[in-house]
Amino acid sequence: MSKLNQLQVSIVLKVKQVQNLLPHSDQSVMEKWQQIKEEEVQRRIDEFQQRVTNEGIDDMAYIEQEKEKIISEDDWRGYFMPADLKNSVIFTRTQLLQLINRKRVLEEEQFGLQKAFREFRREFTQ
Repeated sequence: MSKLNQLQVSIVLKVKQVQNLLPHSDQSVMEKWQQIKEEEVQRRIDEFQQRVTNEGIDDMAYIEQEKEKIISEDDWRGYFMPADLKNSVIFTRTQLLQLINRKRVLEEEQFGLQKAFREFRREFTQ
């Protein structure tokens, strides 16, 4: 089970559920949940700003990264599961492990490209 959690989902069913969620047909319900999400995001950003002030954090990259993480967090409230999942895609354990491996390879590739770009930029500015 620990390998399954590397995709940051608790179980295979969770992957199946997220990909099949449908927005609620009543737009007012979606607006209500959007409003709640915006209030929570603002509250969390304010709490983070307070922590930054109290702890004297001055790393702007870290501050922006944390703010972006708070803002971009997925919120599935207001969505629901369809009555049946006959058109759903179900991942087998092997497929999920392949996805985990592919994700790891892409992260390593992205890190290498970022490193190469930083080196290029440093050499170019000198």
